[in-house]
Amino acid sequence: MKGSAKEFRFSELRFVIENGKIRMTGAFGSEPHKVNEVYTFAEVQIAGEDHPAHHGAKYFYTSECDRLMYVSHRIDKADTGEETLTIVQKSQLVEVQSTFVSYPNSTVIRAWNTVRNIAKRDIVLEYVSSFFSYCLGESSVERAQQLFLYEFTNSWHCECQVSRLSFFERGLFNGNENLSLKKISFANTGNWSTKERLPQGIIEDTAAGNFLMFAIESACSWYYEIGENVNQIYLNLSGPNMVYSQWAKKLAPGETFETVKCSVCRGRSLGELAAQITEYRRKIVCRSEADAGLPSIFNEYMHCAWNNPGEEHTAQLAVYAQRAGADVYVIDCGWHNEEDDCWKFIGDWRESKKRYPSGLKKTIDLIHGLGMKAGLWLEIECVGKNNTALIEKLGKDCFFRRNGELVVDAGRLFLDFRNPKVLKHVDGVVDRLVRDYNIDYIKFDYNQETGPGTEVRSDSLGDGLLENVRTMLAWKKRVTARHPQLILENCASGGQRMDYESLAVHALESTSDQTNYKKYPFITGNMLWAVLPEQSAVWSYPVDSLFGYETTEESVAANMINTFLGRLHLSSSLDKLPPHLFELVREGVAYHKSLSAIKTKAVPYFPLGFTDFTQKKVSCGLLYENRLYLAVWNIEGKEVEVPLNGLRAVKAEVAYPLSLPTDFRLEENTLKIFFPENNTARFFEIETENGESL
Repeated sequence: MKGSAKEFRFSELRFVIENGKIRMTGAFGSEPHKVNEVYTFAEVQIAGEDHPAHHGAKYFYTSECDRLMYVSHRIDKADTGEETLTIVQKSQLVEVQSTFVSYPNSTVIRAWNTVRNIAKRDIVLEYVSSFFSYCLGESSVERAQQLFLYEFTNSWHCECQVSRLSFFERGLFNGNENLSLKKISFANTGNWSTKERLPQGIIEDTAAGNFLMFAIESACSWYYEIGENVNQIYLNLSGPNMVYSQWAKKLAPGETFETVKCSVCRGRSLGELAAQITEYRRKIVCRSEADAGLPSIFNEYMHCAWNNPGEEHTAQLAVYAQRAGADVYVIDCGWHNEEDDCWKFIGDWRESKKRYPSGLKKTIDLIHGLGMKAGLWLEIECVGKNNTALIEKLGKDCFFRRNGELVVDAGRLFLDFRNPKVLKHVDGVVDRLVRDYNIDYIKFDYNQETGPGTEVRSDSLGDGLLENVRTMLAWKKRVTARHPQLILENCASGGQRMDYESLAVHALESTSDQTNYKKYPFITGNMLWAVLPEQSAVWSYPVDSLFGYETTEESVAANMINTFLGRLHLSSSLDKLPPHLFELVREGVAYHKSLSAIKTKAVPYFPLGFTDFTQKKVSCGLLYENRLYLAVWNIEGKEVEVPLNGLRAVKAEVAYPLSLPTDFRLEENTLKIFFPENNTARFFEIETENGESL
C-alpha cells in the first residue's frame, strides 16, 4: 500500500489509506488540517508505554496512535438498510477493530472500538476511545468564538438543563502556535450515570450554520473531551479511563475489551438534530410487547402514600385510579418492610405484614380485579447494612468493596452482579414476585452512588464497576425474556441514570422526582432531548400535599399537560377531588391515551428553544406528518406568543382542557394565547402544511 493512496467514504465519514496507515480525512461534511494526517481515529493508551505528546491531562496522541497500521476494512449491509464499516489496525501489542454503523435517511453514526491483545504478554489498558475525530467542521481554534458547546446539566429535581457557551468562553483560544493543554471536558465517575450531566452535548458552528450532536451510551462512568492540537479542534468520546474513573483493564494474550458505544450526528438546525437523535434511539431500544400500547400508570408514591403504603389506602385509591383511566397501578417503596428505617433492612423483598395484614396478594388481586395491571417498586441492586442475615448468607464477595472494606452509602451495601450467588438471589426475588403475586410491572429504582467501583475480582475499581453494570443490564434483558408480561421502569432518584445504555433495556424512564408541578415544565420542556417521548415518564399530582397549593381547575389542567408529551405517572389523593375536578383528570387521561399512537413515530419540536428555571413561558411539542401536538405553559404573565418556525400552520384548536375557556388565535404563523393566571397551561393540535420540515 506504500506510495499509493486509496480514499473511500462511509456515510458521513471519509477515509484515506496511504503508506500503510488509515486516517479519517473528513467527518460530517468537513476536513481536518493536513498537519494532522498522521493521527489515527482510535486512541489507545497502554500502561508502561510512552504517551509521547505534550498533553497534560488530555487523552490524545496516546501510546498506540503512531504505531497502529492499517490491516483491512469492509462494509456490510443489513436487510434493514443499516450499514456497518469495520476497520482493523494493528500495532505490535494490540489489534484495534473500529466499528461504525450508519442508518438509512440519517446522519447518525454509531461507533465503538474493540481492542485485542496480540502480544505474548499481559498488557493493561488505561484508555480506549469510542470515537475520536479532528473533523468538526472548519473548527480551528482561531474560530473559538464562533463555536459553541451546549452542555446538558442534570441533577435531582432539575434534570436536563442546558447551557450554551463558546469554546472561547470555556477556555480554548489561540495562545499557542503548537497546542494548548486546556480542554473542555466532563467525566462522570460512578454508577449514577447522569447525576451531574447527561452524556451528550451539541456543538454549534455559527459561521457555517451547522450543528453536531454527540451522545455516549454508558450506564456508569464516561468521559468526553474537546481539545485542540496544532490549531485543530478534536472530539473524543469514551467510557471510563484511568485518570478520571480509576479504570484499567488487564488483557491476557488473545483477550479483548469492547468500549461503550456512542453516537454522533449533524443537522442544519437544532430541530433537525432532535429528529435525528430521536429516530436513532428508536432503533437501539429493546421493545417491550407488554408496553406496546403505552399504558397509563398510576403510582401511589408522589403526594400520596410516599414511603408508607398499605392495603386500606390502596383499596380506597385503586378504585379512583381505575375510574380515572389508569391501566397500571404501582405500589412504590415501603410495601416490603415494616421497620422504622427500612433502607437499612432492604434486600429480602418480602411483604410487610404490618402494612398488608391480609397479605399483599389480596391487594394485588384487588388491582387486577379492577382491570388494571399491578406493579411493585424494587431497589434490587442494594441490601440494607443491617440486613445481617442476608449479608451473611450471600457473603462479602457478593458486595462492592474498596480498600478491603464493604462500600456503604446511606445505609446500603451494593450487590455485585458478576457473582453467580447474586444472580441467583435476584432471579429468585423477581421469579417469586411474579409467581406469588402475578405482578405485571417492576419499577427498578436506585437511590445511592457507589463511587468509582469495586476491587473484588477486578483489575481496577473502574473495571469492577463497568463489568458489574454490564452484567446487571444483561440480567434485566434475561428477566424480560423470561417474563415478557413484565414492564420494566428505569429510575434512579428520578433521572440520575438517564443514559441510553440503561434506557435500551427498559420500557420507560422516570424523568424526575420533582415535587412541584409549577417547576416541572422546565424539565418537560427539555426532556425530549434526553429521552424518547414513549419512554419519558412524568408525574402528575393534581392534589398537592407539600406546598399548600389550592387544587383548582387550572392547577389540575397544568398537572395533566405536564405529562402529555411523555408517559403518564398519575399520582396524589384523587379521592379528595370534587367531581368536576376529577372529571378534568379523566379527560386528561383519556386525551393522553389518544396520543399513544403517534408517540412512537413523532419527533420533538421546540418552538421557543431550550428552557430553564428562569423562563416565564415554555413550549414544546411533537410533530407527526402534518400535525403538531403542542404544549404551552404560562409561568408568569398573561400573553404567550409561540412562533411556529419551520412550519406553515393552517389551523389550531385546543385539545385539552375542553371544559375551560381558552382565548387564543393563530396569526402570521404565530400562536397567541391569553392565559387567565400564572402557572397555567393549554395543549393544542395544529394542522400544518409541511409537518416534516424543521
